[in-house]
Amino acid sequence: MSPAPRRLATAATATATAVCLALTAAPAAHAAEVEPPVNERHASSGQSVSMDWMEVGRLPGGVLGNYHQGWLTVETPADGSGTYVYGYVTDYECPPGVTPDDGHGWHGEEGEEEPEGPFCEDVAYRSIDDGDLTVVADKRHRNARITGTLAVTDHGTPLGNPVVDIRVKGGRDTFLERSTSRYRQDGVTYTSSYSTTGRTGTVTGRIGQMVFDDAEGEYSSARLSSWTEVSRVRVR
Repeated sequence: MSPAPRRLATAATATATAVCLALTAAPAAHAAEVEPPVNERHASSGQSVSMDWMEVGRLPGGVLGNYHQGWLTVETPADGSGTYVYGYVTDYECPPGVTPDDGHGWHGEEGEEEPEGPFCEDVAYRSIDDGDLTVVADKRHRNARITGTLAVTDHGTPLGNPVVDIRVKGGRDTFLERSTSRYRQDGVTYTSSYSTTGRTGTVTGRIGQMVFDDAEGEYSSARLSSWTEVSRVRVR
């Protein structure tokens, strides 16, 4: 009858050892679940050609209005990911002697006295959402040429694909602009910085039926630039 206690002792020892190993392993398993700090950084750079203009007169093709104010930016990232196009044209109907720069409608607060008109009326808005463009620009921001077609829409409805042939010439005036931002939320810190440098310049050529010739009452300007953007995400 003596072997029985020996077997019980052996079993008890084995059980105690298993419990000890489980307790020892538990902190290690818990430690493996703790995520390490995250420190991500993303940087991008590229070149940009932008312009704005005021065209005066009736345009062919059923375009509304007698004043046409527009803006266009074409960006080419250094990573070769493509060409990105942003822009718009607002068409105004203006009475004689009045321009959109004099105001277009009254947008004052309730109770304020409405100034005397007449004013220009917004009659159409066209978005420049995309394009099939070729951009050739030198890195010293002295010259650029944009050729191809644009995709013009009205609230998502296609309006056409005007042919583009634009030349931009940089002038003497240069610029350097920088901006930074930082905020923290739920233990995550987000930071970003953006800088752009380049030249202001003049623009010639055409977009569809619209010609950059700065006739009487018209104006246009352009910017050639290089840009760099850096963003960081930190989790601690």
